[in-house]
Amino acid sequence: MKIVKTVLQFFIVLLCIYSCLSQSGSAVSPVDACRLRFTDSPAMQGYKLGMDLSEVDPNQIAGKAGDNNETYIKTVNSNSTCYLTFENKKLKTVTVLYKLLKFDSVDAFVSYINKTFDLPDTWLRQTPKQIEIENQMLDLEQQLATVVALRNLMFQIHGKNCRQAKRMEKEIPKLVKKEVRLQERRQIGSRLHCNGFSISAFIDNSIEKGVPAIHLFIPDSVKRVTPKP
Repeated sequence: MKIVKTVLQFFIVLLCIYSCLSQSGSAVSPVDACRLRFTDSPAMQGYKLGMDLSEVDPNQIAGKAGDNNETYIKTVNSNSTCYLTFENKKLKTVTVLYKLLKFDSVDAFVSYINKTFDLPDTWLRQTPKQIEIENQMLDLEQQLATVVALRNLMFQIHGKNCRQAKRMEKEIPKLVKKEVRLQERRQIGSRLHCNGFSISAFIDNSIEKGVPAIHLFIPDSVKRVTPKP
């Protein structure tokens, strides 16, 4: 049960990341940005969009959860950790966290990805403004966590009628609103939109600081098809 809970918690984080990546649109249409088709999508650590659930090596599965419609799987090998989402037993998202690779920036990581998977250099890169928003998000998250912790502590020490704790409680919705406004303008890492699939590259700090990560997915606007053999 502990493994299942851990897998589900991490997938909640991934869903938040996915929503941020797909929230802000682009003036460049997926077809104009990259001519690669769905069948040309790269196989990340051997996982290719549209593959069947039965093709996952059971020896690499470190966690599994889900129901009849969606299945979430965590796999681990010597150089990466992968989080897979299957819809009706067909792979729709792949998130790869690389254990052994290190890069000074997302741009350096993108150059490595382009060379490794022979992808076009038509990525939507993270702008200085987006990096500033990312820093603001970190500050705001820390501030919110501090206020919530202090409020809980004050209630615990002084009881439910503590005025100071109640004042802190009134600040929480304001901080949440600020966070929502920032989320609407947020773009994590660089993105490549192709004809039938998309990729985002970013430096992940959720588990270990400075881990290069790839999120490969089928946009909701694209009809999900299984490539013919």
